[in-house]
Amino acid sequence: DEGKPVRKIRKAYKPVAVPEDIRKKVFDVFDMPIHKGQKSKLYFPDSMPPIQYFFPDDQGRLFIMTFEKGEHPGYYIYDIFNPDGVFIGRTSLDNSGNESTEIWGGPFEVRVKNNLLYHFRAKESGYQELVVYRMIWTKQPLGLRWEKRSISKLKNEESQERPDTLPLPFEGHSEP
Repeated sequence: DEGKPVRKIRKAYKPVAVPEDIRKKVFDVFDMPIHKGQKSKLYFPDSMPPIQYFFPDDQGRLFIMTFEKGEHPGYYIYDIFNPDGVFIGRTSLDNSGNESTEIWGGPFEVRVKNNLLYHFRAKESGYQELVVYRMIWTKQPLGLRWEKRSISKLKNEESQERPDTLPLPFEGHSEP
């Protein structure tokens, strides 16, 4: 069944205006001699696309990274859909990516297995660090929260003291 849709997701979204610095970076590319005459033909939308990035988890949920800013610098809002494509909530997650590699940056790769979320984060030094979060699905009051975990604590889970839980905002329905 190659090429056939697996699921559809639908959700109204809040348009995010294109930041002026991104608009400038795009237009600057068309100032290069190789693009002569193309700049005047360039159409630039008023808002960013509804989807910036997405990743699935091993339970079939789909996390859609929007361009909406999250609660902290470098955090973005993610819409979460169940395996049937039904919207089940939103959360804020740190995954700002590397702004030096693309016109407007973009997130680093994300992997989820056994309710552990792994991604790289750019440090101020320019290096990347691996960040691991435990996804905790609850009925109340937050629905979904994240625990930041170190690799050594993941290896010795039973013998190590659990770190403080970092609750992140969640709106919507909780997963069982």
